[in-house]
Amino acid sequence: MRSSVSVFVLGGVLLFSSLHASAAQVLLERQGIRVTDEELERFALGAVPVEQRDAWKKNEKAGRELLAELFLMKVLAAEAVEEKLDSRADVKAGLENGRLRLLAQARLQQVAETSELPDLEALAKEDYVTNRDRYKTPELVDASHILIAVNETRTDAQALARAKEVLSKLKAGENFSTLAAEYSDDPSAKSNGGGLGYFPKGQMVKGFEDAAFAMTKVGSLSEPVKTQFGYHIIRYDGRRPAETPSFEQLKPQLVEAAKAKAIQQARSQKVESVRMASDIKVNESAVKAFFSPQAK
Repeated sequence: MRSSVSVFVLGGVLLFSSLHASAAQVLLERQGIRVTDEELERFALGAVPVEQRDAWKKNEKAGRELLAELFLMKVLAAEAVEEKLDSRADVKAGLENGRLRLLAQARLQQVAETSELPDLEALAKEDYVTNRDRYKTPELVDASHILIAVNETRTDAQALARAKEVLSKLKAGENFSTLAAEYSDDPSAKSNGGGLGYFPKGQMVKGFEDAAFAMTKVGSLSEPVKTQFGYHIIRYDGRRPAETPSFEQLKPQLVEAAKAKAIQQARSQKVESVRMASDIKVNESAVKAFFSPQAK
C-alpha cells in the first residue's frame, strides 16, 4: 500500500511542518504529539499509490492503519530529535537522499503525464497481429474427482478397494458431490463437491491429466487413477477448445498495455537523455582517485 522510502522521508518532514499547523481537526494526540486531518491528507500523498488516492478514505480500516503509522512515526521522530539524532551525518544524508529521490520520481512522473502518447489503438492492433499466438487460450477440461489417499493408515490395496467401492456407489446412481464430501481425502471436497473447474494441460499431475483429457463424454466416470496422492475417481464435466480471442475482446487490456509501455518509454528516454548528455564533464583523475585503494 505504501512506499517505505517516501513514507519515512515524508514522516520526517511532517514532524516539523506540524509545529506550524493551522487550526485543523485533531484526529489523534498523546503527550503533545498530534495528528491532524491535514497532516494525514499530506501523508497519504506519499504513502498511498496514485491509483488508490481517490478511494483510500472510503476504507476506514486502511485509513486507521495509515493514521496509526503516521502517529508512530511522529512519536519516534520526535524522540530522535530529542536525542539529537537529526544531527548525525548518516541521518542527514538519508533525509537528503530521500528528498532527491522523491523529486526525481516526481519529475519522471511529470514527464510521463505530459508526454504525447502515440496512437494506442494502432499499437495494440500491431501487438495483437504480431503476437497473436501469445493470446491463444489452451484447451481446457472441466472435471471433478474423489481422492482416496494412500497414507500411514491405509495401504495401496486398501485405498484401491475403497476407490472401487465409491465407484460402485456412483454407478448405482448416488450423488457425486455427496460422496465426494463423505469419502474424498481432498480437503476442498467438503465445500466444492470435488469440483476442480477448468484446467489446462500441465496444471495437474500427469496420470490424472492424461485420464481427464482422454475423456470425452460429459458425466462419464473413470476407473480409479493412481497418482502419488492415491487413487482418483474422475468425472468428466466438459471441455473448452483452444481458441484465440478477437482483437475487440482483448482491446481494452491491449490498449492499456500499450499505454503503460508508451509511458515507460517516455520515462526511459528521459533517463537516457540525462545519462547520455554530450555536455557531461567527468573529472576522470578525481573519480579514479576517489575509488582508489589509497583513498580508502
